[in-house]
Amino acid sequence: MRISPSLLGLLGLTLLLPTSPPACAQRLPPGFEDLADGHAERVEVRAFGRSAGLWPVWVTLEHVQVEQPARLLAALGLTDEAQAALLPALTAPLPRDSHLACLHAQPQPGCGWRAAPEDPAVMTAIFDEAESVLLLFPASHWLPASDGRARFHQVSEQARNALVHQQVMHLSGGDGELAFNLHGRAALGVGQAGHLGGSWNHARWRAPGMAAQARTDIDELYYRHDLGTQHYLQGGRIDRRNLSSPLGGQFGLSLLPLTRLQGVRVGTTLAYLDTEALDDALPVHVLLGRDARVDVFDGERLLQTFYLPAGASQLDTRLFPSGSYLLTLRIHEDGRFVRSESVPFQRSIGSGYPALQWFVQGGRQNEHDRPGPSSTVLQAGMRLPIGAASVGLGVSHSEGVGTQELRVGLRRALGPVDVHADMGLLVASDGQRGEQLQLSVRHLAAWNIYRQRYRGDACANPLLHSDAQQGCAEALSASVSLPLLGGNLHVAHTRRHSALDRAARLQAATRTLQGSYTRTRPWRGLSAGTRLSVWQQRSDHAGSPSHDRGLQLALTLSRLARAEGRVHLQRAGVEVRQRNGQAADAQLRLGQTWRQAQDESAQGLTTELAVQRSRHTDALLAGELRRPWGQG
Repeated sequence: MRISPSLLGLLGLTLLLPTSPPACAQRLPPGFEDLADGHAERVEVRAFGRSAGLWPVWVTLEHVQVEQPARLLAALGLTDEAQAALLPALTAPLPRDSHLACLHAQPQPGCGWRAAPEDPAVMTAIFDEAESVLLLFPASHWLPASDGRARFHQVSEQARNALVHQQVMHLSGGDGELAFNLHGRAALGVGQAGHLGGSWNHARWRAPGMAAQARTDIDELYYRHDLGTQHYLQGGRIDRRNLSSPLGGQFGLSLLPLTRLQGVRVGTTLAYLDTEALDDALPVHVLLGRDARVDVFDGERLLQTFYLPAGASQLDTRLFPSGSYLLTLRIHEDGRFVRSESVPFQRSIGSGYPALQWFVQGGRQNEHDRPGPSSTVLQAGMRLPIGAASVGLGVSHSEGVGTQELRVGLRRALGPVDVHADMGLLVASDGQRGEQLQLSVRHLAAWNIYRQRYRGDACANPLLHSDAQQGCAEALSASVSLPLLGGNLHVAHTRRHSALDRAARLQAATRTLQGSYTRTRPWRGLSAGTRLSVWQQRSDHAGSPSHDRGLQLALTLSRLARAEGRVHLQRAGVEVRQRNGQAADAQLRLGQTWRQAQDESAQGLTTELAVQRSRHTDALLAGELRRPWGQG
């Protein structure tokens, strides 16, 4: 078959036509010319799961180009060899490949990822325009090798000093009683590695028949300078809480009298440690004979308010600050204060930092609840990991009295069993003695034991009172939770004993045994929940014994509907409760919750109505508002 030359020429012209775009395709609508020419942006740059902060880039329709490639490679923490090999690739414009990004931050299979190039001198990227993030993908040859040591955050060269502040307000009251608390905390960056920090607290309270009282305290007001990523120097008014947080370490010296002081502290810090701390907070349980409002105080600071049903409940302590301190639970029924309980609380970080930690601090202390002039104090502490265990030691010297605390901790996985134990012993030259034990074992069931005991001559002398004494009391709590028949069984025993007035030989003792079984299962498009609770409590307060026991059965039906970020929860329940052998009391409870969330904003409304057979009615209206500037 022969093809004429004229036909071949026509075919060639036809093939060439599609490669020459028409003139109309070159024209952009008025006002959109910058899209083709490019524009400058500041975007977050990430590689190997690390963020290098915000960097200037030049963005066009097809490419993105880093304006400071050499400094960016250094900020990513790559080796000198990797920086030299990747610099030419990062200097050139990179294809955007924005179609590979996760749309609207929704993780779809395969989005936000691409295979690393085999050539060690090649760099690929994904530009997520919606999130202003540039993802870089160097060759896996340059992936930093793990050396088994803890990795620390590095401050980005693009970081700028700023003022960060937070205010939290709690208001609770009723029937002539009021508890109002306003707590603030702020930090202002100073220089390259320092900041001014402070926290304050305003408390106002009123009891029925008494005048209102108020007090404002400056908890902290200091200047802190970080010495690298592992040490710091701090001076001013210093609080004890940072010694149980990433800012100051994970010492957990809950018996040593580490009070607020005006002075200087130097030591190690975990603030830059690139790991999430494990929350090993001590569980806090409360036993209620009726539906009640529980106000939780740290001294005179209102931490949180809970509205809880009758029976045994565990408080959500996630918002409580770190440290070791005594909680006061003020319980209100029908808007009236009925009693208060004191519960020791402890939260430290459990990240298991595998290196020596230490601190030394000294100055003058003058707590508002300590009579007499201020005193000079010198304190120090250390924590040394030894395999899966750790040993801590703290010493304090004030007013001629020396106090030492020894702590031994163990966290280890024995096959499928996770064991966490912590023990502390306190000895002082004035005869004070203290001990504390916390044991947690988790496998199929979760076992928890906590015991604290404090004795000494200081119990009879209020002038020698300190935070470590915890009221010269003995506390024991033990609990177990395990799955059973498709539900969960929880059994707990608590015992508390304290001396109200040793001179008058007045004492307070409480013993509580409680158990509950909960089960939830789907039923005809609804969620059906069942809860059975039993409790028994014996108490003797200054020679006045009391006995409380009861049983409660609750049945709840709920329906949850979701649509485009909106949530609507409807629930209805019936509770039957018998207390101290009296006639059973029934209660009908109806409630609804509406909530809508989008990005960093959310709002919600909750209504609830409870009608008892005794014709007593309770109503609850609660709202939630969260914005980037705060929440309430």
